[in-house]
Amino acid sequence: MSTGLVTRWGGGEDDPTLEQLRAALAELDTSDIEHPSTWLSDEDGWTVDVYETGLVIFTHKFEDICERRGVSRDEALELWLLLQQGKRDEIRQRLSA
Repeated sequence: MSTGLVTRWGGGEDDPTLEQLRAALAELDTSDIEHPSTWLSDEDGWTVDVYETGLVIFTHKFEDICERRGVSRDEALELWLLLQQGKRDEIRQRLSA
């Protein structure tokens, strides 16, 4: 599945590698109120949006599906990898737990 990464300061990559995903999440270690998140979207309009506070919101075409607070960077990386694999139901399950 094709995905696109948008980093918190406006950069991005199509079909990002594991290292690019990790680098985008590492940017969240620097506080920036104006640019609080980074996200990965797939070609069908599903998005996993990760905030510096640990909030993760899963959306489909701008409609919130579910969210969870207190998500670690490692957990967020796993969610992004699931999105790249098209495993949307598993993302929903993990965020709803």
